Amino acid sequence: MEPYNAPYYQDFFKESGFIKENDWYSIHTDTTLSRDYMGRIESIMKKLDNSRRSAGSKGIIFRNVDFRAMEKEIQIIKDLYNPIWAGTNHPQQTKMTEEEFNVLAAGIKAVALEELIFIVEKDKQPIGVSVNVPDINEVIHEYDKDSQAMPSNKFFSLKDIRRDLNIFNRIQKRLKQKKFSRVRILILGVKKEYRKAGIDLKLYYLIEKNSIKMGIHHGSASQLADVNLDIINPIFKFGKVAHTWRVYRLKS
Repeated sequence: MEPYNAPYYQDFFKESGFIKENDWYSIHTDTTLSRDYMGRIESIMKKLDNSRRSAGSKGIIFRNVDFRAMEKEIQIIKDLYNPIWAGTNHPQQTKMTEEEFNVLAAGIKAVALEELIFIVEKDKQPIGVSVNVPDINEVIHEYDKDSQAMPSNKFFSLKDIRRDLNIFNRIQKRLKQKKFSRVRILILGVKKEYRKAGIDLKLYYLIEKNSIKMGIHHGSASQLADVNLDIINPIFKFGKVAHTWRVYRLKS
């Protein structure tokens, strides 16, 4: 679900008078890279929990989605997405339409696990969300390796349809087993008025904690804008840049 353009494209842009607008990053992490920073986050979480209990505050609730009420949960995520991502820290962002979001939600639902999708609530009102999905590419790779199958060059092929169905069935079986090695941090955001309160740190901690329970020890987060310091600063502390996408604009 990440775009790819050949590196030589940038030569064409430069030769045509385009200059850099901004960069977007993909971050790779694993339990070794994240160990120290996650340990610090866990310590901060314990201090925050203790201070909330001593102050008698009921605090903020972090919960997983409920697939039994999926339409309601998708609506919550939909209502949060556009307002949260409309700020200046998400350049080139355009409002996602109902139709676009429904297509995205259907795709995510087909490969999602409840334990990896979080909704944050304050006084029963949603204020944040994090959607993470297991890497189904490893299932596709394993299937093609086991069956020595590869997509054909034909526009329409019964062989390809059979391959796709077999891969889909294998993915569904793997989802039931919860047996993956990598996870993708696809969406993570908090309403502006609740940022810088440690909510994002708690989400990172929960993502890793639940991932490790399922045997997942590698992850990637993308796409992260270079101007989005609220996300860049913490994530760069427990991961390293895997890919960079550059957006160009015509020199004025």
